[in-house]
Amino acid sequence: MCNSAIWQFDMEMLSLDKKKDSMPKYRQVGKIILEHIREKGMKCGDKVPGERALSKFIGVSPVTVSRGLGELVKNGVLERRAGSGTYITNLSPSRKTNNIRTKRIGLISRYPSDDAYLSGITRGIAEELHINDFDLITIHRDRNGYLSTIKEHGLAGLVLVSPFPEHIREIEQARITDAPIIIIGFSYRQFLDISFSCDDELGGKSAAEYLIGLGHRRIGALGVLNHPAFEARVRGFQKGMFEAELPVNPEWILKAYPYEGTGVQEGLLVELSELLEAPDCPTAFFAASPYLLLTAYAAAEKMGLSIPNDLSLIGFDEVPNGFYVSTPPTVFLQPFEEIGKSAAEGILAHIRGEKDVKLNHYCKATLVERLSCRSVRREER
Repeated sequence: MCNSAIWQFDMEMLSLDKKKDSMPKYRQVGKIILEHIREKGMKCGDKVPGERALSKFIGVSPVTVSRGLGELVKNGVLERRAGSGTYITNLSPSRKTNNIRTKRIGLISRYPSDDAYLSGITRGIAEELHINDFDLITIHRDRNGYLSTIKEHGLAGLVLVSPFPEHIREIEQARITDAPIIIIGFSYRQFLDISFSCDDELGGKSAAEYLIGLGHRRIGALGVLNHPAFEARVRGFQKGMFEAELPVNPEWILKAYPYEGTGVQEGLLVELSELLEAPDCPTAFFAASPYLLLTAYAAAEKMGLSIPNDLSLIGFDEVPNGFYVSTPPTVFLQPFEEIGKSAAEGILAHIRGEKDVKLNHYCKATLVERLSCRSVRREER
């Protein structure tokens, strides 16, 4: 029997969480229900109110409550019994993790902590781990390699965000451990089975299709040499052009050197400025990263070109805070938190010993249209 008195929620709890745009509302609901169960000292076997009653208590729709409960069912906290209702089955989620040596997941990244990409990824991972009583710790790679890092920190699993290509061999060696390793951001050929990222090739292809749809025919692309994600985006761009039966001029595919730093890529700026001086130069460019997009804006300003009147630009991810561009850019945005959440779900499922665990997932980038692209007439092509 369900005691409705203990389900009178503190409405401030939900209203405060509503300010966190980063967390979907149904996940807020799941988190609130779990915290409420623990705070009220409820026990395994206690019945949870129905979806309509919880909807009334919390102040959200029954559909949202149903999805929130579904998260807790998936994580082993609740159990739905046909014809009877929903019951608490385990107050320590992830029932199959009780014998795990630790409940710590390590994260190693090449990016600074205030990087927008890393921040979004980390939020997605941390929120999913929190629901399952796991901790996420940010660590540095041990000088003796990843295997040593896992042992030193007693990790149950390790997340590598955009690892450097020179560490590929180390990653292969570390995979012999029972602690699962996953990679976020770069889809190295050797690790496609443990990679979580945006579908970079699809994003580049979609960018080409968008510009073609606006009437552009002379289109260039900006990438980075030997960078798996950016090269995949340029490859997708080329695929989109080929499928539209449009020529891809190799001289219009410009690539910066890797690790040239943040901000405008100076070497690329010189090349792009020279290209924009040429007759019949591209009317539009796809930039495979925020810093490449900044470089394109800088080149246009240097050459006295107006965006989008003289040159259309489309990018991938937002221009970083602290940088100014004259015209709000049209971009494809990666679902950072969705990627992080998917990665956490995968690594937890592996730790629990679930069968047929899929340790890879590719999300789709979302187009955000702003003012940096325009349609062109036939005579302008």
